[in-house]
Amino acid sequence: MTHPLPVRWWPCQLAIAIGLAFSSLSVPIYASPQSDDEAVEHITVAGSIGQSLAAHTAVLNEDDVNRKGAASADTASLLQGIAGVHLNATGGLSSLPAIHGLADDRLRVKVNGMDLISSCPNHMNPPLSYMAPNDVGTLTVYAGLAPVSVGGDSLGGSIIAESLPPEFLTSAGAEFSGEVGGFYRSNNNARGANLKVSYLTDTTLLSYSGNWSKADNYTAADKFKTQTASGRPDHQLALDKVGSSAYETQNHSLRLAWQLNQNNSIDARLNYQDMPQQLYPNQR
Repeated sequence: MTHPLPVRWWPCQLAIAIGLAFSSLSVPIYASPQSDDEAVEHITVAGSIGQSLAAHTAVLNEDDVNRKGAASADTASLLQGIAGVHLNATGGLSSLPAIHGLADDRLRVKVNGMDLISSCPNHMNPPLSYMAPNDVGTLTVYAGLAPVSVGGDSLGGSIIAESLPPEFLTSAGAEFSGEVGGFYRSNNNARGANLKVSYLTDTTLLSYSGNWSKADNYTAADKFKTQTASGRPDHQLALDKVGSSAYETQNHSLRLAWQLNQNNSIDARLNYQDMPQQLYPNQR
């Protein structure tokens, strides 16, 4: 008959062995004190504060706008020359911008922070036509990928048009300022004028800006028609005249801004546009 004692002691001996093994592994290890010479090295990286733009992003500043705006009354024409951007010519004031072949509702167009859509059932007046070229301060184009802040329904990209920020005096007092301008182009007898007057203090800005422009049908480089009939009774067009290319428009803007402190201000604007005539050569 086998004695049962060894069988009873095996679990006890095994538990003791395992306990000793774990206790040997749990011996605490204390780090030796570190001297100042052995301290972790601190690395300082210095850089300048600025706006980093992607390669597919273009920004037109005030100087660019003033230079390009003198050649046309069409705000979208300011985008000419930007990589990836093409303008579909419609009326004299309403070119339709396209980015990599995508246009209209496939682009997000913001004018002074507002998401606007084209007017007219056929979308023949895009949002940029609501703003006169001389009212534009900066124009930013994101051709393709756009940041979340200006993205959304923008498969082709985003176009952001902003007026100049309000200006205030740096010291107490009051000041009146103004500017006046005009243009004339002989091809289609295009003429226009603009006026801006402002009253400003160190906390308040009150300004008015307005512009008017009008043009007749423009003339082609050579005769391209075989008859002078225009489609209207008793109305004739020269063989080198491009019919239905005339336009007339006027824009008025009243602005009131109040500076709360150095970093915050309230800016309110009231805009009015009247476009009694804008003909479309491709819709005749």
